[in-house]
Amino acid sequence: MKDISPCAATLQAALLFSTTLLTLAALPSCSFAQQAAPAGTIAYIRGGKTPGDEIRLIRPDGTGDRQIWHLPNAASTGVGGLAWRPDNREIAFSSDHDAADSVYDSNIYALHPDGSGLRQLTDPPGSRSVATYPKGKVVVTVTNSVTDRSLFLVYVAGAPAPQTITLPAGGRKTLTFNSVADFGARPHPVVAMNGVNRWLIPGGIVHAGQTLNAGTLNITPHSLRNFGFSGPAWTRDGKKVVFILGDAAGLMWSPPQPIPGNVAASSLIGGTEMTRATTYDVGPTAATANDVLYGGGVGNQAIRRTAIGSGSPGTPQVEYSETEIPGTVQWLPDASGFLYAKSDFITANIYRYDFASKQTTQLTQFTGEFAMNFSISPDGRWVVLERRAGDGPTDLWLMRIDGSDLHLLVKNGKAPAWSR
Repeated sequence: MKDISPCAATLQAALLFSTTLLTLAALPSCSFAQQAAPAGTIAYIRGGKTPGDEIRLIRPDGTGDRQIWHLPNAASTGVGGLAWRPDNREIAFSSDHDAADSVYDSNIYALHPDGSGLRQLTDPPGSRSVATYPKGKVVVTVTNSVTDRSLFLVYVAGAPAPQTITLPAGGRKTLTFNSVADFGARPHPVVAMNGVNRWLIPGGIVHAGQTLNAGTLNITPHSLRNFGFSGPAWTRDGKKVVFILGDAAGLMWSPPQPIPGNVAASSLIGGTEMTRATTYDVGPTAATANDVLYGGGVGNQAIRRTAIGSGSPGTPQVEYSETEIPGTVQWLPDASGFLYAKSDFITANIYRYDFASKQTTQLTQFTGEFAMNFSISPDGRWVVLERRAGDGPTDLWLMRIDGSDLHLLVKNGKAPAWSR
């Protein structure tokens, strides 16, 4: 027997007995959303960290809400940036839970929708997965020329764990890392960490049974800050995982099955600083599979369209002022246009841009509320969006693609991603 919703079942029963005293006025009141809930599954983030502690799944009708993954340690600051693989077999996300065991302070991971199969896509394979590799040794000397900090973590890519050192200004210390995984011809960078600050040297190639002298790592007043990956997305064919490096440092990509030790991802667009981005999306159709929409970054007050590997900053589609910041941008599934969010720090709303008419339509009409992150249903008829009033909690709401039928999906939800 085909399953139907309680609302539809009641309506069906009423129609069957329409010859009785039941009248149309006595029928139950059911919204169209209840009668025709959209298909697919929505992944989202919940929790008090920035942006959250756990990954959850929920159906668009509000049922099946469940946790599939949570941060494994309290030192993490949050998990974010969910993205379904085109075949819906994995969800990519960013997290800093292994920041002490990585060259980067956040990485891109993927896991199955049932919560199994967690794997690391950037700076792979991760310290938890190096036990089976042949091992060598790495020796590195650390010097400190800063006066405002003396406690550091030092990590070599491929090592099972970092080392903690106390090194006062002017100090010098040589460290030996045993059991460092041999990744073949891939280099093993060395990184020192203190809070959000990182210092990095290229290191060298580790050979099993041998000792690598990685050189000297100098801790100076000039550090790398927020040196991590965020905002993952998949290309239409599933052959590239795209992400942002650092604070709008650029769009990067790596293969979905990266080579161990492949810590340097390739540039997605190339070119000048204009290609830096804080938000982006890759084309959803065969005709647009090589196209990217992106916004934000240095000198870029627009949502632009360009081609992967073109080296060109692309053509502005919509522009915003210097007092506005972009939120999510996402292609419509048929590539006829895109939705985007923008904020003036007082209010954030969602807009639709149509390529053919070159017209922009405002979809939400919030005042003093924020809708910066959203995701479009695979049929292009619905949108799931964040909604927050001031500094209050963020909830997830559903609306039709034209902005109508706005209703609450789940409380305390962030960063939604609708399955393909």
